Amino acid sequence: MNQINPNFTGCIYNLLYIQYNENFGREEFFYYDLAYPVFYNVKNSYFKVDPTILKNLNETIYSNIETFRNGLYEEMAQYNKTAAENALPKRVYQVSTSFDITFSKNHILSFIINLDSISDNYGPLYEDVYHFNIDLLTGNTLTLKDLFNEGVDYLQLLSQFVNDEIAKTPNLFYENTVVDIPDSQAFYITDKGIVIFFEIDEIAKQSAGVPKFLVSFEDFSEYINPRFYCNPQNVLRRKKRR
Repeated sequence: MNQINPNFTGCIYNLLYIQYNENFGREEFFYYDLAYPVFYNVKNSYFKVDPTILKNLNETIYSNIETFRNGLYEEMAQYNKTAAENALPKRVYQVSTSFDITFSKNHILSFIINLDSISDNYGPLYEDVYHFNIDLLTGNTLTLKDLFNEGVDYLQLLSQFVNDEIAKTPNLFYENTVVDIPDSQAFYITDKGIVIFFEIDEIAKQSAGVPKFLVSFEDFSEYINPRFYCNPQNVLRRKKRR
């Protein structure tokens, strides 16, 4: 029941209940509005994720959100303490999070949490993306290697692709930027492909936001593990066989 053929080329949507949660509040110098998902099994579905996997995932999400908020609260308190001691104006900190479920098929779950904070008119203090790529059969975090067929030099392939994209608009990046994609590179999965992304100020100015590059499943289909390449034709074929 909880197995999937590694050569499977169709698409099965994960039957998960995704609960929207929101914690918000305000103090004189600190506002927060934190949205995050909580995942549950659906009763009587064809497949149930090990409850321990979902429990650990939900706890990790909540811990990350709380750590982000508490860290900014401590920063606000320290800044305003120093400001008061030096007769400087205090600042109001605003902290928010949002999330997107980007891929939920074939017992694979990929989603991101966007974390942002600003302080009065001083622009963003933090703009970050937390990424989660989970194999619901095992609870393991997926790596880039898992997304490609055996024998593919995926790191060289991805590095070449990103560098080619940078070369198209070099003025948008730091001068002479060349990337060498590591196994630990941040990414998430969508129906269209793999989104490789970098931290703020890593390869481009902070004002450019989070640099992202879409590695299209369609363009790189010969290299991609078919478990991850879900297209409309696969879904339609599966429906016809019912």
